[in-house]
Amino acid sequence: MRTILLSGIGFPILMVFMSAAPSHAQQLTTVQLYQARNRSVELVQQGKADSALALLRQIAPLDSADAYLWRRYGRLAAQQKHWPEAARALEHAYHMGAFNPGVTALEIARVYIAASQPTNALNWLERALQNRLQHPGRLVGDSAFAALRDSTRFAALFPRTGAASLSRDEQWRRDIDFFLREAQRMHVHPERLAHTTAFTDSIAALKARVPGSSDMSIKLGLRRAVALLGDGHSGMAMDSAMRMLPIDVYFFSDGLFVVNGLGDASRYVGSRVVAFGKRSVAEVSRAAAGFITRDNDMDLRARLPSALVNTAILAEIGAAQPDGTVEVTLEDRNGRRSEARLTGGAMRRSLGLRSDTSSTKPFYLERSRPYWTRELPEARALYLNFNAVAEPDTPRLPAFSQRLAAQLSDSSYRNLIVDVRLNGGGNTFLLPPLIRAVASFTAADTARRIYVITSRHTYSAAQNFVSKLEWLLNPIFVGEPTGSAPNFTGEGTGTTLPYSGIQINISNRMHMNSDWEDKRVWIAPHLPVPLSSADFFGGRDPALQAIITLANQRRPNI
Repeated sequence: MRTILLSGIGFPILMVFMSAAPSHAQQLTTVQLYQARNRSVELVQQGKADSALALLRQIAPLDSADAYLWRRYGRLAAQQKHWPEAARALEHAYHMGAFNPGVTALEIARVYIAASQPTNALNWLERALQNRLQHPGRLVGDSAFAALRDSTRFAALFPRTGAASLSRDEQWRRDIDFFLREAQRMHVHPERLAHTTAFTDSIAALKARVPGSSDMSIKLGLRRAVALLGDGHSGMAMDSAMRMLPIDVYFFSDGLFVVNGLGDASRYVGSRVVAFGKRSVAEVSRAAAGFITRDNDMDLRARLPSALVNTAILAEIGAAQPDGTVEVTLEDRNGRRSEARLTGGAMRRSLGLRSDTSSTKPFYLERSRPYWTRELPEARALYLNFNAVAEPDTPRLPAFSQRLAAQLSDSSYRNLIVDVRLNGGGNTFLLPPLIRAVASFTAADTARRIYVITSRHTYSAAQNFVSKLEWLLNPIFVGEPTGSAPNFTGEGTGTTLPYSGIQINISNRMHMNSDWEDKRVWIAPHLPVPLSSADFFGGRDPALQAIITLANQRRPNI
């Protein structure tokens, strides 16, 4: 067994975690070092920071490769205001690649400013930005860096508002420049789209037209620029000054239909949208697509309906009247056409397929809980509806997953149906217990089959979920292609433009759930089942029915 010498390391020897005969050259086995690491964590949890720091002073130098051990050591030293020691330990953790490098660099900057070393503090603030530090604007008001606020370097790193001497046009231009800087600093798309000529030219063109544009038009120009980043997690917060038509629409396999209406507009539910003014749905959709961030064309299809009832976007592309009203041509179920003159109201959340349009709607639309199960004896199946990667108050996902695994141990189930059609994501870190529970189904009997129902709304953490199922379990996918890709840019980080206060998300991480050469834009279904307006308004679920039909036949050769 390997032993490690404690002598000759330049740190005091305070063997508080073990008893041994005094020796100038105390030795530790690798097992004892592992136990000492765990003991340091226990001491912190017990509120014994002094003892934990004393222990870390001994063991950290024995393992220079463990970035997290050194970060723990540096943080404890900083808490005890041992600034030079804290800086050395945290710098070592940074160079060893401790997650998150931007945060670690910021911690080091805090240590140096506390140690009255402003130049070193600024150096590490610059490194924090280079490592995609999130929400850097908050540091402007951070009292820890008050001594740096008059520094030219600090002002260049963190622009401040309150420039009363600047004109409206100059403030907009500076916001646009700030967005360009943050997009190029933060965005992690593998094709580096924030650095392309198309993106930088769009920024230059937007700045050039500021004087002759309304504030809303500039905001929409920013939306166009964000969309050029090429992913769905980048985006702009909805503007309260925008207005929304009193209908919700949805793209079915046979066209765009009204699925919800407010007040008098409820009479339009079930009608097909033929045109906006004198422009066809296809033409208006192409124009509106320029304002929409998305991962792929299915994600675009999921998001377009919200843009098509946004009067600001419709006005920008010339599909709304000067007074903000929109003439919509509709066709009812009997083929009769009529004109509806609609006026925008306050922004609201679109209900989409969850609209209460039928008393006989499929059961996957009936419940709002993040996860639940239902027995389907006609297919010898257990149906799992997974609506959101989130946890309610009870049951937590680990407890639910444990209960699911127990259900799946019943040998009478031959099929497991996992429905993520309406799962737009959440917290990916919650997924492992559920993945293990699903995997237990076929681990017990390889003749069992797992079916996964996906759609354009299967996105973000839900995409991570189905990608991991594909990688590990080879399930049969049914329905529509997913709204994202096995490998995608995600985790939008909020950035506040300093003058307008507009919130813009910029994606700053990659999710890799497949081989690095996997360039698919989505996971395509083995069994494509589109949703028609007739099926939706008739309360039918063709995807689930296809699975039931398949499950009752011989095992497919896919």
